[in-house]
Amino acid sequence: MANNFLPAKLNLPIWRGATFRYGFQWINDNGKEKKPQNLTGFTGEAILQTDTGEEVILSTSNGGVIFGGLQQMEPPNGFVELYMKASFTKEIEWKKASYALIATEPSAPKDEFPLLTGQFHVSGPPL
Repeated sequence: MANNFLPAKLNLPIWRGATFRYGFQWINDNGKEKKPQNLTGFTGEAILQTDTGEEVILSTSNGGVIFGGLQQMEPPNGFVELYMKASFTKEIEWKKASYALIATEPSAPKDEFPLLTGQFHVSGPPL
């Protein structure tokens, strides 16, 4: 699999104390047809560098990155979801974090695909 694309730039809002979910579908376009990327076996990691110097990791291993989507849980559909429970966002003490979301294929050559990059902006109580 060739890594020939750049990540989409996207800033995402978080409301402190609320569940955060952002989903999108990874579609491959080979010029002849468009079809969802089969994410079976892929791993994903979003590393957040906060304005307080903290590093936060959302990943497929901790439930912060979900391939197939939380509702369907079907990786062949190409859905990718970033997810934070309300109990997690309630404890956020930072206001802004830069992030990059990377997907890694399951078998050799284990290419990494940068999917998203941008910033999280936190609002909500206490204001």
